[in-house]
Amino acid sequence: MIILDDGKLYNWFRELNFGDIGLTKLDLVTFGLANGLESQLILMTTNDYNKASKEQKNKIENSQAIILFSDHANQAPASYHHNIVALISRETDKNFIRNIIIKWETNLRDQEVLKSQLMTLSQEVGQVMKGLGREVKRVKKFYQLKMPKRFQDIKGVKIASKYGSGDSMGGEFLDSFFNGNLGVIFMSSTSSFLASSSFIELFSRFKADSKVSMDEICLFLDEVKSEYKKLNNNKVRADIFIAKVDVTDFTVQGYAFGNFSVISHDGTKKLSIANNISDLNETAFFNLKLSAGTRFIISSPGFSHNWQNTSPEVLIEKLIDDKKLKSLDVLDEVFFNLRKCYVDKEMPSDATCFLLEVNENVIHKV
Repeated sequence: MIILDDGKLYNWFRELNFGDIGLTKLDLVTFGLANGLESQLILMTTNDYNKASKEQKNKIENSQAIILFSDHANQAPASYHHNIVALISRETDKNFIRNIIIKWETNLRDQEVLKSQLMTLSQEVGQVMKGLGREVKRVKKFYQLKMPKRFQDIKGVKIASKYGSGDSMGGEFLDSFFNGNLGVIFMSSTSSFLASSSFIELFSRFKADSKVSMDEICLFLDEVKSEYKKLNNNKVRADIFIAKVDVTDFTVQGYAFGNFSVISHDGTKKLSIANNISDLNETAFFNLKLSAGTRFIISSPGFSHNWQNTSPEVLIEKLIDDKKLKSLDVLDEVFFNLRKCYVDKEMPSDATCFLLEVNENVIHKV
């Protein structure tokens, strides 16, 4: 405990014979110049507290706890501050004074121990997160190597995809499956590893059921939204794309929550006005009609972010329109030009694209 006094208060306190309470005596000027005393219990007179300069009072009130001493029990400070924990005088019971001091000394000491433990824990968590970050990057690199591009040809409709790992938390995920003439394509882009793994697990169950319909997709979205609500959705970004592909009438319809774009020879446009998985399904709905020779790319939010923050030397629209290039070649060229802008560093975000192409000789269902 620190006593702010020139002598009178200090001498009175010594007469109480509290041998188990440690004391440090300072005057106001010395206290104002000292550092690192914020965690100490302060004992001073009400007169000194009232007469303290603005700078001195700010320093006093930054301490954890203050006990004010007055010659008379009815003498009060000119103003109260929340850290004034007790008012004592010569008439105050000696045991009360001793108990209140020991209580606050113990509390402040425990706070310092807890603060030290929290700092140690914070350092340990920081080391764990660094290690986890390295492991996640390895997983992303492995995922990129094992699934750099995927190709399917279902009755005249070619679907190719490509993924590139970035430095972002959470990351992106792409998967698809077909059941006869119907298929589902799913993409997620999140800022949380927990959200990403939860959505992957939900889609894995959906994929295992192999039921393809808009009603089933809506039920899946209900599960995704319910899972998202369990997370801290004020801090977690979650963008979701899911579409049903029908190769009998050549339609792609579904829901896009977030900055998912469709890129064709006509240009680039956002798939829907929905900005987040919390938005209504109606705002996220889209319906694309395919025709013979059609070719377009659906890009993820991460891809758009990376592409817009670079100066690529090629227009994606021209690559899509170049019929000499096969589907996979188009994606290779797109990602080659993207990565050229990040030669010496990781891309800021994961990037995912898939390309749909309809055979020029395909026959539409009437």
